[in-house]
Amino acid sequence: MKKADRILNVCCGYGSETFAYYEKFKPRLIEGIDITKLEVDYANDKAKQLGVDKNVVFHHGDACVLNFPENSFSHVFGIEGPANFNTRENFFKAAGKVLKKDGELILTDIILGEKFRRGKKFHETFLGLASKGWVVPKANWINEETYRKQLEDAGMKVVLLKKIGDKVFPGYANYCSRMKTLKESKKERGLPAAIGFVLISRALGYLYRKRWIEYIYVKAKKF
Repeated sequence: MKKADRILNVCCGYGSETFAYYEKFKPRLIEGIDITKLEVDYANDKAKQLGVDKNVVFHHGDACVLNFPENSFSHVFGIEGPANFNTRENFFKAAGKVLKKDGELILTDIILGEKFRRGKKFHETFLGLASKGWVVPKANWINEETYRKQLEDAGMKVVLLKKIGDKVFPGYANYCSRMKTLKESKKERGLPAAIGFVLISRALGYLYRKRWIEYIYVKAKKF
């Protein structure tokens, strides 16, 4: 990245990655937005503790709406969250409005893989169960071709779309299945949620091995 002026990080959670981006890219301003107010409040408190609250600001809101002035951000980041948005296409349109001309949208995301077949009952049933657990709307079940078209319809051109599922799904499934991870997750979220994370991670790993889903790194530019 070059000349990062004002960055928006959607689905920012508790702010960890947003603080890392600020340290790495040194923008004039970086703002995070998340649908969970508790996480936003925590992130803003953390920014004050770190003494960066004038340059790192968090908002409670919906990434599919983005109530910011048009043409106001040099970059919009979305790490994994877009797959859960209702809908991803609405988010693309919102991001296209708030980005400046030649501004960049940088994402990691999950799309349909090359071997997923619509209309096949087992394919749709298994993916449907995984999507329900992972909270992914069916409208977001799209392949690479549709993904590119939705970005273009939102006023952006794909500069890079790289498939990196081999670097994500196997490791994620193994990590979530470790006893240490299970114990930490149980402590934070309770036993049912901890077991759920293991099952979902394994389901995603299975779907990836079958090539029914793919994990992508995307860079698009507003034209």
